[in-house]
Amino acid sequence: TSTDHFITYTPKAPELSGIVAYYYLHVCDEVDAEHRYVYYPHYRNAITCYLHSDVDLKIGLANVKPDASAGLTTLFSRNYDERILVSIKAPFTKLGVAFEPLGVQRFLNRKFSEVAVQTSVRFAELGEGFDELAQMVLSCPMEDPTSHLDRFFLENLQPNKAAEMERIVAHLFAEKEHSPLEELAREYGLSLRSLQRKFKDHLMCSPREYRRLIRFRSAVNTYQFAERQTSFTQLALEHNYYDQPAFIKHFKQIAGKSPRDFFNHIQQYGSEDTFWTKA
Repeated sequence: TSTDHFITYTPKAPELSGIVAYYYLHVCDEVDAEHRYVYYPHYRNAITCYLHSDVDLKIGLANVKPDASAGLTTLFSRNYDERILVSIKAPFTKLGVAFEPLGVQRFLNRKFSEVAVQTSVRFAELGEGFDELAQMVLSCPMEDPTSHLDRFFLENLQPNKAAEMERIVAHLFAEKEHSPLEELAREYGLSLRSLQRKFKDHLMCSPREYRRLIRFRSAVNTYQFAERQTSFTQLALEHNYYDQPAFIKHFKQIAGKSPRDFFNHIQQYGSEDTFWTKA
């Protein structure tokens, strides 16, 4: 019997709260089956590991196919502005680590801007220890990997060098109204230019772009997790859109679809906010 499992795991170590959002395993043994997904922009970023797969990266596209001779392939993605089509041929085993904003920086020895030079890059920043752990997890993909992954990230957690930037990002998540960015900069004793430089160094995007992502993803989560379906008019008001046409325009810019079309086709994978569209 063929299997296709997508399972999410929440870190149990309280020290990782606000740093690592969740882990996931995606395992499929349907030989020759092809899965095609569209990933949408997110304010989080992620590490993805494949075992025994050939991974070909292009702009806006990733092709994955089985390769018994391949070892571990680890990718890092910071997807702020692209819709990415991923085509995966089974069988495959895939491990994901989703980081909260600024979370992955707690494990890097280089600047984020030096590591995340493109939307998706091959990634070796966590060293051989992580590679060995990922291979172990992917060799036993139906076992809960949380304790092993928690232990690795706790042992490699570095002091927080971006406390001010964390406060600024938290401000963007908490704001009910969008004040001019000049006001945000002044509140933290910065010039607008310094604020923009901080975002470029720490997140590889502008504060305006990051604010757009927060609003988009917050609206998606509100709609998807609501006990009763929310109207698009109400959703637009709750998330500080000027009006419903502005809300629709924003969704078309980011998702390439109207909100109605987007929500009619998107699917949740696992128990966290992993929402993809089958292509």
